[in-house]
Amino acid sequence: MRRTLFFGAVVLFSLACQPGTSTLSREQRAEVADSLRQLVNRLAETWNAGDQEAYLDCYLADSTFTFAASGNITRGWAAFADTVRMHREELSHSTVTYDRMYVDVLNHDYGVVTATFQWSAVDTSGMLQQLHGTYTTLMSRTAGGWKVINVAESFPDAGT
Repeated sequence: MRRTLFFGAVVLFSLACQPGTSTLSREQRAEVADSLRQLVNRLAETWNAGDQEAYLDCYLADSTFTFAASGNITRGWAAFADTVRMHREELSHSTVTYDRMYVDVLNHDYGVVTATFQWSAVDTSGMLQQLHGTYTTLMSRTAGGWKVINVAESFPDAGT
């Protein structure tokens, strides 16, 4: 009897831990994918316009937000926002473009976007700075619309 109860509890627990598997129609998947692309486009537009508050509004303002790049992990929207604000003050003419965008709809409320990016800016010494790499984001539908909840950026090795 105990063995049966234990096995039943394990089965129920494992089912409860499964991600949502709602089936979306082709139209629903296309709608979610379009919303994710629009969010990435809004990120580029607001960054390129120098509107850091609109840019930051694209991200989930929560302590669970995570940004990983250059071997560092920033946890929490407030820390991320402070970093963005600091870098925007140090740079002028900063632009970003996203190319080769791949969108994966996970379900009605979550999706992943992976893209390449090119970033450039002029620093306070007048030097042009440029980066390129890949960008992967986990996005979630929230009461305030679609938001980025996790970001991972990677850069090629020096000299490539």
